[in-house]
Amino acid sequence: MIKYNKSELEESLKQFISLINKSEKVLLKLKENSSSYTLTIRRIKAYHTAVSLIEKELSDIRAKLYPIILSEYNAKWKDWYNTEKTLIEKYMSKESIIINHIGSTSVPGLVSKPIIDILLEIDKKTDLQEIKSAFAKIKYVCLEKQTIDTNDIMLFIKGYTDKGFAEKVFHIHVRYKGNRDEIIFRDFLCANSKTAKEYAKLKLRLKSDYEFDRDGYTNAKRDFIVKIVNQAKGKNKVN
Repeated sequence: MIKYNKSELEESLKQFISLINKSEKVLLKLKENSSSYTLTIRRIKAYHTAVSLIEKELSDIRAKLYPIILSEYNAKWKDWYNTEKTLIEKYMSKESIIINHIGSTSVPGLVSKPIIDILLEIDKKTDLQEIKSAFAKIKYVCLEKQTIDTNDIMLFIKGYTDKGFAEKVFHIHVRYKGNRDEIIFRDFLCANSKTAKEYAKLKLRLKSDYEFDRDGYTNAKRDFIVKIVNQAKGKNKVN
């Protein structure tokens, strides 16, 4: 069996998605129940099957290339965030956005995946295409389709290479203003070392079970995070 590398599979995926889009446009012009209509429907189904198979193969490759890695807290993470924040602000209007450092790298002393998570809050009137264009200029990739349910409108990533993680990896979570549970969680961990230690133990335990299953790892932490956010909301308000 011929084996394809990650780049080849990603290019094939783009081509099949393009074929699906073109075929669906052609379908609109065909008479329903005609032989051409039936043939086009079969082609579209075949293309979708190919897309599913390629996506599964890519998922397996990515799992091995980008495993769950946990590192001791690195003071440089804050500097990396600040540098990236400044870069983002150069390409977007400061007046219409709010940028925050979230995730475990934003909590001093906490063991973490060495990925800088950034929350970018926008107004509902913001042009999403302009955001895509802005992040493309600073070498981010937009994930159009996410594999787990999130509150993100869009997710941009940087630092994923064909050989694995780069030294600096960033995730930009784009959301409409007001969705700030991650900030509540971050602030609670910063203020409560006991809870932070419990969270660290949970993450270390889950790493052994989900080293090559990023979505499984994320979902397995969800109940703990929701519990702490609800507890924090009962005590504090975020400015």
